[in-house]
Amino acid sequence: MPIPFKPLPDGEPLLDTKQFLFRLKHDPGFAETMQRHYEAALALPLNEDTAEMHKAAAGALRLLKHHQGAWKA
Repeated sequence: MPIPFKPLPDGEPLLDTKQFLFRLKHDPGFAETMQRHYEAALALPLNEDTAEMHKAAAGALRLLKHHQGAWKA
């Protein structure tokens, strides 16, 4: 049974895109939490149950790093 990708860690409130990007830019702790969350998903062994989750987590991590790079440039 495929494991779904959870875009936010447990305990984080649902955010729209604007709120999410604002927190990434202005709350370094949030950005670090999100990076750890995505990396934890990628640390699970890759198999047929985790393939879609890995794909989503890898994309989310790339997007996170893109936004962080853009703000630091």
